Amino acid sequence: MNGQTRGIMIIQADPISLDYKIFPSLGKEALQIRKLQNAGYIFDNAKNFVGGYVFASTKTVWAQFQFNNASNKVLNIKLNYNIQTSTVTIIYANVKSIKKLSNQYLADEQFYIIFDVSLSGDDYKISVNDEIILQLSKSQLGDVSRASYGGKWKYVDLSANYQISFPQSLAKNQSCSIQPNSKMSIIPIKNFTNADLEIPMISEGQNKSIELRSSLCPGSDMIKFNVALVKHFNGTYFYHSSVYFRKKSQWQHMFTKIFAKTSTCTFISITEFNGATSFSCGNDIINTISSGYKVSMFLRGYVANMFTVNNEYLYKEIKYLVY
Repeated sequence: MNGQTRGIMIIQADPISLDYKIFPSLGKEALQIRKLQNAGYIFDNAKNFVGGYVFASTKTVWAQFQFNNASNKVLNIKLNYNIQTSTVTIIYANVKSIKKLSNQYLADEQFYIIFDVSLSGDDYKISVNDEIILQLSKSQLGDVSRASYGGKWKYVDLSANYQISFPQSLAKNQSCSIQPNSKMSIIPIKNFTNADLEIPMISEGQNKSIELRSSLCPGSDMIKFNVALVKHFNGTYFYHSSVYFRKKSQWQHMFTKIFAKTSTCTFISITEFNGATSFSCGNDIINTISSGYKVSMFLRGYVANMFTVNNEYLYKEIKYLVY
């Protein structure tokens, strides 16, 4: 998950969700030492690819596609392409197989390699340089959520929004058949449109994590709101709040705000109106989420890419408030 400022890419670790508090048997999400990856996040199943040019000295390159099924289970398919032997090693569900391509290529400056995942009817067709090497059902894999790549590339194209990010951190158990923790505050929401919800106010120096979730299942889609009340050097208290968005088990940091505390109240109000969600204390608007929030990605001072985090469809799915 990344935050962007002009000319700088800030690489942030994923937030800790309340999954392990809702289901204590999962065990707390542990801090893992993970290597950064070149990756892109995907919200369209139709056609996804990693392609690009390689150097004459390149021997191998690889691409990995991540899928999330209806049970929030994450499946990875990794393709290692050996240019010298014209073979592709497929790693899927802890099983490794090798596929020999019919066409032999020599790596040079004009050699273009493409790893492709296309949805055809009810099946995904996975190919390398237009040769189908694997075909699996969509019901088995779910939706494509992420593509990453590595090896000695000269130039790479992605059918997704490029990010340098850590591989996804998963809960130990993705099942939600067990009963949730009765000590957690879990409030069912019948209709989030025009909702008006309240949670207890935080005290000075306290942190609180609030989640608007589509389900109680680990890895479920959600909007996460973290807030702390911090005393600054001049004696004034400020709200430090951050909003995160989780879709298909992937996190996106939307924004962070710092706002001076001027009102006294006994609860934080969460209201939805016209596609916008506000977190407030009296007259203090701590943070606001608007549908269609735009995220700009900067590279050397120029806008390299812009995409829209569309929250409106998630609003329709919100069924629980958890804190």
